[in-house]
Amino acid sequence: MTPRSRVVMVASVVWIAATQVPTGTAATADPRTGQGSRAATDCRYHPNAFDEGDDERGFEQSVFPRDDLFRPPTADPTEMRFFSSFGWAEFQPDLSREEGFDHFIQSVVGLGGTAGLWTRRREQSCDGVQVNIFGGAISTFAIDPLFLVNVDYYGGLSLSLKRDELSARLRVYHQSGHLGDDFLFENPGFPQEELSLEAVDVLGSATGSWWRLYAGPGVVVRAKPTDLGRGMLRAGAEIRPERLELPIPSSRVTWAPVAATDLLSHQARDWGVTWSSKAGIAITTARHDRHLRFLVTFLDGYMPYGVFFDAHETTQLGLEAQFVY
Repeated sequence: MTPRSRVVMVASVVWIAATQVPTGTAATADPRTGQGSRAATDCRYHPNAFDEGDDERGFEQSVFPRDDLFRPPTADPTEMRFFSSFGWAEFQPDLSREEGFDHFIQSVVGLGGTAGLWTRRREQSCDGVQVNIFGGAISTFAIDPLFLVNVDYYGGLSLSLKRDELSARLRVYHQSGHLGDDFLFENPGFPQEELSLEAVDVLGSATGSWWRLYAGPGVVVRAKPTDLGRGMLRAGAEIRPERLELPIPSSRVTWAPVAATDLLSHQARDWGVTWSSKAGIAITTARHDRHLRFLVTFLDGYMPYGVFFDAHETTQLGLEAQFVY
C-alpha cells in the first residue's frame, strides 16, 4: 500500500473511534422485568411485551442512550458496523482493462457504527423515539498482490421509532467513494472518477419471536456524477430462531443460528436487484448488547461500493465476521 492509502485507513479508524465513545444509559427499567436500568437490555433485539395498563405509563428522556430502537439489517453490505470478510469475487465487466481484474480474492473491512444522541421512551419499555449519529468506512482490498481497491466513507443522522413489534428508521446521510492509490498505480488508464452523494432513506420493520421483515424507499438528493439515478427500494427478511439457542459454558453467553437476505433495487442500475444473503452462527451476551457473528455470505447483482456502484455486476462468495455493540 502507498503512504496515502495508509493515511486513508488510519483516518478512518480515528474518525470512527471519535463517534464511538462509550455513552450513557437511560435511567429506566428493564422492559422484560420492570426492574433495574435500561442497561439490562438492548431494545434493538427485544420486542416489547405489553400488559394492560402499560399505556398509562409516562415517558422519560435521556441523552446518549446506549442502544437504539431499530435493529440494523444483518445482510445489508453497506450497514455501518465492524466487520471483516474474505472471499472470491467475479466482475462483469472487468474492474479494469488489466489482466486479472475479472475475478480475484478480496477482503472487505468495515469500521463504523451508530451512536445515540437523544431518546424519549415510555417507562419500563422500548417504545419511543431516538436520534442518532452514524458513520464509518468500508474498504475493499485485493489479496494477491495486496492493495486497496476502493474505500467508501459514510456519515449522517438517523431517527428511529418503535412501538411494540413495529419499528422504523429515517436516515439522512452522505456517501463518498475513492479509488485506492495502488489500484490507480496498477491501472494508469483508469478514469479517476469519484462517487459522492447525499441521500434520504426510510425502512419499516415488523418483528416476530423468530422472524423479521423490513422494506422501504430512498431517494438520492444530490449526486456526482449528476446523471446517477435517484430512486431506491430496499427489502429484506431475517430468521433468528430463539428456541434453538444453544448455551455454552458461560451463563452470560448463548449461541444461535441466524439467516438474512437483503434486496436493493436502484434506479441508477435500471432497477436491477442486488441480492445479499448471509447465514451462520451468532454469539450473543445475555443482555443482547454484544453480538459476534460468523457468517457465510453470498452476493449477486451490482458492486455495492464506490465508482463501480452502477457499472459493474458482481457475484461474490465468502466468509464474514461481524461485531455489533
